Parts: sequence; C-alpha cells; structure tokens
Amino acid sequence: MKRCYSVLFVLLAIGMSAKADVVAISVPNGDFEQLYKPGTGIPGVVSDGGWTQGVGPDCPIDSGQYLFDDGSTGGVADIPGWIGYDRDEWIALGGTYGRDETTGNLQGSVSAQNPLNGVHCYLGNGSNWGNGAGALIVSDAPLATVDSGLTYTLSMMTIGGVTPVVLELLADGVALTPSSSISPPHVAGEWREFSRTYDATSLSGHAGESLTILLGHGRPAAGTQNRYDDVSLTYVPEPATITLLGLGGLALLRRKRR
Repeated sequence: MKRCYSVLFVLLAIGMSAKADVVAISVPNGDFEQLYKPGTGIPGVVSDGGWTQGVGPDCPIDSGQYLFDDGSTGGVADIPGWIGYDRDEWIALGGTYGRDETTGNLQGSVSAQNPLNGVHCYLGNGSNWGNGAGALIVSDAPLATVDSGLTYTLSMMTIGGVTPVVLELLADGVALTPSSSISPPHVAGEWREFSRTYDATSLSGHAGESLTILLGHGRPAAGTQNRYDDVSLTYVPEPATITLLGLGGLALLRRKRR
C-alpha cells in the first residue's frame, strides 16, 4: 500500500510540474533580427538609422542600405517569417508613400531605429505621418496546429502612439477570440507588453487548424508611429489535461492492485 501511495505521489508531482511548464512555439523572426542577402543564407543588417519597405522576399531598402556579412552592401534583402496582410484594403486606403502595391508586402518597415533588443524592430507610421493604411503583417507559414488541450499565450512589446494596435492569433486565417488580454495604453518612450491568452473555450471547434500571428496597427491608423519587437507564442497544458494525467495514474494503480 505504501508503494501505491508513493507511485501516486510521483504521478501527482508530474502533473503539478506539467501544469507549471511553459513551452515556447518557434515564431520565425519574432524579433525581426533576421534578414539575408537575396537567394543566399548570408545574414545582414539595416544600416544605422535606416528602414526597409516592408518585409518578405526581395524587400527593398527605403532609407540607408543593407550591410551583409560577406562585406557587400545592397538595396534588396530577404526578410523571412512575415508577409503583408490584407493587400486589397491596404491598396484601397492608398498604400503608403508610393510604395509598390502589387504584392502587399511593403507595409511598415524593419528598422534600425531604437529597437527594444538587438538591432532591429518592426515599425509603422499612422495617419499623422501620412499613412492611414496601417502596417499589418502576418506569419508567412503555419507555426503549429491547434491543440484544444493547451492554453496559448501570444505576446509582443510595443511603443508609440498609433491606434488601433493589432495582435491576433489566427486559426486557418480566422482570428480566435482570446479568453483574456492585456492591452495597455501606449506611452511615448516606454515599451509595454501586449498579450492575449487562448484557453479551451477560445479554441473550441478549431482543433487541427493552422496557427499564424497577425500584428501591427490596423486601418485606418490614427497617430504617428509604433514599434514592435519580441513577438512570442507559448503554451501550457489545460487543467483538464493535468486532471486526466492524475486519473490515468489512479487507473494504473487500480490495475496493479488487482
């Protein structure tokens, strides 16, 4: 009998540990640090104070130049992980600064101006600086599939004064409804965290669908300028999953006692 209780204690300890674990899902280029010389794996950076025209493949520089690790410079780079979102509405509201509208990828900028960490952040202007079309980007590939037994937390750091700020977890391209969220006011000069939590209720009916992230500022975009950095997506098991683990352990003990 003592042995049974010892085994049960171990199982419960495992359950408690699992409940506390936070697991990161990879968000490609979630800190906007990665860019490459086109068609190569040669990394680079945006020169000091410079900024790009959007994100994605063959992304033009808007101000400054790309500096690549092989010593070369250029006006075009591949910026992985993200593409522009909702091209049609972006065009309908005028695009931005005469940028090429054919792909919709040239929204916002990867900038070397005052990132939170590293040397880059994602940056976009609002209508006060001539861009009512917003700056929305989305994951260019699925990050994971929905597991209804998990609770997901999506977060990013933001600074600036443009509204509305957009941070959404999409399942097969459709925005999920968070079970809770933190949306602090923007304060110029101070980085703040935005976050969204999605539990079993949020994920109901979406099991197996592909998860992507949408972020930036929406349309019409009012205000001056925002910066975004350190995008992350994590999960923990739902409490029900932990309970099932404990029940499974009890069932195992019963079988052993027979």
